[in-house]
Amino acid sequence: MTSTRTSRPAPFPTGSSGLTRIDDFDAVLSLSPNWEQSYVQLGRGAPSTQLSFARTPSMELTVVSRAPGVLFQGAPPRGMAVVAVNLHGPILHAQRHRWEGDLLGVVPRGGEFEIISNTPHTLFGLCVDHDLLDEAALVHWGHPFPARLSGPGLRFRDPMSRLRLVSTWARWLRRVQLQPGMLADPGLVALMEQEVVDVVVGSIEPAVPAPPIDPRRSVAHRAEAFLRRSLDEPVRIGDVCTAARASRPTLHASFLATFGTSPMAYWKSLRLAAARKDLEKARRGTTVAAVAMRWGFFRLGYFSADYCAMFCEKPSETLRRATGRVPQGVSMDRPGGRGRPSATETDQFQ
Repeated sequence: MTSTRTSRPAPFPTGSSGLTRIDDFDAVLSLSPNWEQSYVQLGRGAPSTQLSFARTPSMELTVVSRAPGVLFQGAPPRGMAVVAVNLHGPILHAQRHRWEGDLLGVVPRGGEFEIISNTPHTLFGLCVDHDLLDEAALVHWGHPFPARLSGPGLRFRDPMSRLRLVSTWARWLRRVQLQPGMLADPGLVALMEQEVVDVVVGSIEPAVPAPPIDPRRSVAHRAEAFLRRSLDEPVRIGDVCTAARASRPTLHASFLATFGTSPMAYWKSLRLAAARKDLEKARRGTTVAAVAMRWGFFRLGYFSADYCAMFCEKPSETLRRATGRVPQGVSMDRPGGRGRPSATETDQFQ
């Protein structure tokens, strides 16, 4: 068969492999500079990403584990597609749909992704030249790989097909980890690329499944989109109900069923993450108080306590690391003040 691959620079010009652990979501960007990615921490705890990967000039095979929960968005390198398996992620949403275990997540060439998980998760993914998928699909299906999807992915033919795909990918990833020199052998690289891609199109249904209509999920995603747009504005639960076009009980039940937490706890987590990003890139003269109030935290003691619970360090420590000095007003890192905090301030991730 004649190749239809277009001529362009390879996104991964040299073969490589590795196993690494990173204690900062944003630090992952340095490992994959050709990707467009952004991260927002959602869950509590110090951020951690563990990667095991193998790269050839035409593809990147990666197992990635992230903790705690995270919202991440972006796009693969130009001309590349992404297919991925949710190995472990009990509450995981891709492209605003629940990512069930019987779906192979797909981001076609030119597409973007959005994944939301409020718990730790592990994905096994393949970033590959979309033309390779087209060539394999023409052989197996008689037509190219889908260029557009209405949902998060394509359905596996059966549980054994999913197992076969994961096993094939894992076998090649282990082989590269044990014998990194094989990436210098063009014949072995070509065999690896062929098997890894062929098992994809051989394991899934070629038809794109229509995502099921779930009114609760629609309510939750309308609320989530409103909260993300309103990080620097005062928001009350009634405002969220109006945006979601739902009553308060329906909103809470739908949000909890979809994201595993309440709307206001989710909103607070987004604002805490925004405050952390500001502190991480702060310049001299920035204060914890100014950053906290910018994102709607006016009771500084509670802000510090929530920040420390979520990121396992005080906001002053983040600021000190960014500016190289001991910030003024460190005392505000100590929770204080009389009276009980409001329900919104104590709303935490479940």
